[in-house]
Amino acid sequence: MLGVAFLTLPALLPGSTSLRLSVRPAAAALSLSAAAPPPDARRLLLDTGSAYRSKAAKEEALAAVRALPEEAREKLLDEALALADAAASPSVGRRLTPSFSRRWPVRVPSRRAALSGFGRLMARMEEVEPGTGQRFKEGDAPRRRRFLLTLLRQSAEGGGVRRVEGEARRREAASVPSMAEMLSRTPEIETPTYTVLASYEEQGWEVRRYDRFSVVSTNPNRKVEADGAAISSPSMRGAGGFQALAGYLFGGNQEGERLAMTTPVISASNAAGERAKMSFVMPSSYWNQTYKTLLAEAPTPKVGAGVSLEAIDGGGLGAGGADAVAVAWFGGFAGEEDVAARRAELVARVAADEGWEAADAGEPPLLLQYNDPFTPPWKRRNELALPVRATAAAV
Repeated sequence: MLGVAFLTLPALLPGSTSLRLSVRPAAAALSLSAAAPPPDARRLLLDTGSAYRSKAAKEEALAAVRALPEEAREKLLDEALALADAAASPSVGRRLTPSFSRRWPVRVPSRRAALSGFGRLMARMEEVEPGTGQRFKEGDAPRRRRFLLTLLRQSAEGGGVRRVEGEARRREAASVPSMAEMLSRTPEIETPTYTVLASYEEQGWEVRRYDRFSVVSTNPNRKVEADGAAISSPSMRGAGGFQALAGYLFGGNQEGERLAMTTPVISASNAAGERAKMSFVMPSSYWNQTYKTLLAEAPTPKVGAGVSLEAIDGGGLGAGGADAVAVAWFGGFAGEEDVAARRAELVARVAADEGWEAADAGEPPLLLQYNDPFTPPWKRRNELALPVRATAAAV
């Protein structure tokens, strides 16, 4: 969505079903004892990055971090980042931890590899979100802390930092990931259905015809509201739009009804490339064959909430009157520069194809994002969707 995708909010906070996009879980989710010692940066990296520590122990270590007051948590993460950076440095790393500056060709006790592993993964994540192409605009320190939290979570769930490194290399190895790979990165929640009309998998795109569905939409450029849904990164680009849509889905409507999260988050831009609309897909109970009637039964947006319900006729995702869309898929963080380059590439591929043509040459492709903000770049699924129609020659 806005660069951020949106998605399974409960998945961001293990043990929590609340809307709050925070690194602090509900109190009931904590497994810490009152006598537990305060978290230590080095211990956090070594334990979470170990292949031999139990998942339960790692979860407890992460819970301790989330339970800290914000200032203390940021200080701890900054200390951990400094350790990881130093360990991955060829000059400093050898002095601090003799074997940390390179990845060993054979498995060694993960305690010895954890610090440098986190350092290399941090560098990998920062390389795919460079300069002005950053999807997040909150500044370097918050961004790096968010990256580290993502890696800590992945390491805890994936059997250690060495295994996470291996997964990152494997997933990034293919210059053009397959659609099967993209589907493996997709959360197992509802998403609009479609039929593939033409496939160019070796080039990373296909033509789809979508079935009917509906969305709740807002202006992605709206400001974050102090009395709105709580979010962990209010300075993140598009946070205001995300806050409004997530608020509606999670009970911020006149009926107080909570709705399930879906994929993808759809972002539309104007001809100048500026984001103009952000949409969350509604649950399927509001978009079957009688979707227009069912949409009228959806929870009513609150007055002044700035969100609206919209039926999408399917086909070309409701854009340009088209009955199909050309869709190009890619991983990573969907930074502005990357998206702009990929949009131009998709437009050029369609223009060179004999069977399809752009339905509206002035409209930039839609951006579809499938993963929550704490998903690392090598596990993300993004797509660009350009409304198309069959050429006269093809017909």
